[in-house]
Amino acid sequence: MSFFGLNLIGSAIDAFQQSADTTSDNIANVNTPGASRQVANLSEAAPIVGSTGYSTWTGPGTKGDGVLVDSITRIHQDSYDGLFRGASSAQSYFDVQQQQLLAVQSSFAEPTNGINKAFTDLQTAISQLASNPNGTSERQSVIAASQAFVTALNRVGTAIQTSKTTVAQQAAGVVGQANDLIDKIAALNGQIRASKAVGDNPNTYKDQRDQLVDQLSQLLSTQTAVQANGSALVTVGGRALVN
Repeated sequence: MSFFGLNLIGSAIDAFQQSADTTSDNIANVNTPGASRQVANLSEAAPIVGSTGYSTWTGPGTKGDGVLVDSITRIHQDSYDGLFRGASSAQSYFDVQQQQLLAVQSSFAEPTNGINKAFTDLQTAISQLASNPNGTSERQSVIAASQAFVTALNRVGTAIQTSKTTVAQQAAGVVGQANDLIDKIAALNGQIRASKAVGDNPNTYKDQRDQLVDQLSQLLSTQTAVQANGSALVTVGGRALVN
């Protein structure tokens, strides 16, 4: 076998070894959150051309020089990210809303022991007192019903205030989480830009960055636009959080 033939075999082994490594990496990360499938793209090496001391190939066709791994592509659709993040943000909003409404609803204790019943009892007691203004038991019933009505109102008012305080505390926690995610996204944007600047495909960095943006979308209604340099512009309500 000629040296040329050995070179062809060597390029083939190297290319298919990289393809096999890419497949192995896909299998290894099949359960890794945010990891995208990757595929090795093969292309023909530049054909042999004439040069000084070496004549152009004159056979029945262009003489190839083997196979190369042209690039490793990340199988990912950015437009689907926007759909997912919009749905994720809406779901998180309604989850929090539902939690707080359920908490307040339990304090209302309707329809069996809530404000409505206390108010109805008070009206009944007043009607009975109106029928017998001098009745001692009727007067005591009005006093007791009034106290029960005030207690029900206070209970509900306290529940609403507690819910308000809880939401404010959660909001403070969300701000801290969001700032941490924003810093990490910005750092990964920098790594992606640097990697693309030297001709690499920073697929793993993109997976990690998009995973963080997904997490951020559960806290805030985010919009994302991928720039030409590979970094992601993340905005909320038209204002840039990561630029």
